[in-house]
Amino acid sequence: MRGDRESFSLGAALARQYPRVSVQPEEPYIDEGQMLTSGGVAAGLDLSLHLIRRDHGARLANQQARLLVTAPHRTGGQAQFADLPLTAAAPDGLAPGWTTCT
Repeated sequence: MRGDRESFSLGAALARQYPRVSVQPEEPYIDEGQMLTSGGVAAGLDLSLHLIRRDHGARLANQQARLLVTAPHRTGGQAQFADLPLTAAAPDGLAPGWTTCT
């Protein structure tokens, strides 16, 4: 990966270990033609949909995104990651705001 760009959630550690790699932690995925990388599971879905869109068109990418129940293209990079504490579960085991059917 000499001189290549890398998208990675642990970018600082990667940059220290491989100083010749240009780490771009703000990008969910990188497409350098022959070299493609993603920085996490959701970014892997983003990259997969990008490849479908690039190779087969937006219509098929949109169809696949619907099957995955995800956006066909997300903007905003890794800033979408929110390090927020989870709320406590309700006594029924569901997060607050969810309802149950009886």
